[in-house]
Amino acid sequence: MSKPLRPLLLLLLGLILGIAGYYYFCVRETTPPTVAPEVLRVQALQRLRLITKEITYRQDVDLYMEGQHAIGTADLVAYVKYDLETLQITPQGRDTFFLVLPDPEIELGRRPGGAHDIRYYLDQGGRAGAPSADRVMIRRLNQRIREDAEQEIRTNPRYLPEAKKQAERQLLMLLQSLAPSAHFIFTETLTLPSPETSRIHDKR
Repeated sequence: MSKPLRPLLLLLLGLILGIAGYYYFCVRETTPPTVAPEVLRVQALQRLRLITKEITYRQDVDLYMEGQHAIGTADLVAYVKYDLETLQITPQGRDTFFLVLPDPEIELGRRPGGAHDIRYYLDQGGRAGAPSADRVMIRRLNQRIREDAEQEIRTNPRYLPEAKKQAERQLLMLLQSLAPSAHFIFTETLTLPSPETSRIHDKR
């Protein structure tokens, strides 16, 4: 190779590498996803607004409050609800989407046909005495039982994780039916440097 051609070839090689690098790091990263998050947002909300999972909660109760006792069995059902209006969707590349489920809402009630049975007694020397007829205290005791049940459901790993997995499976089936070629990944938080992080909002 003659010396006059060598600088020209090096310059040409550098130009090719520069163009390739620009495409790889800039053009490729700005390529829009194959499925627009807005399209997924609208279509998902048209089919499914709320994911609800049911949890059975049964615990023995022995509660004391302000001179009164509540004793028996709490047989409750918790409805764990995920509102898809606040589902976070972040596209990454052309066909990958990262998803974060919203925090669950929990509604508690007696399990239909269950064995919920709480008795209320006046305190007698640290023990349960005569039955209580104080409706205000009975209402407060029931509220405390529900609060304790909700706290345990939120913190005990045997409850919410399984409900969350079921909700993720249900949502994944829906999204895959809307975008079969896309990949959906659930995560706890989104830290991706993407400006397109979206929340599902129904403006109706």
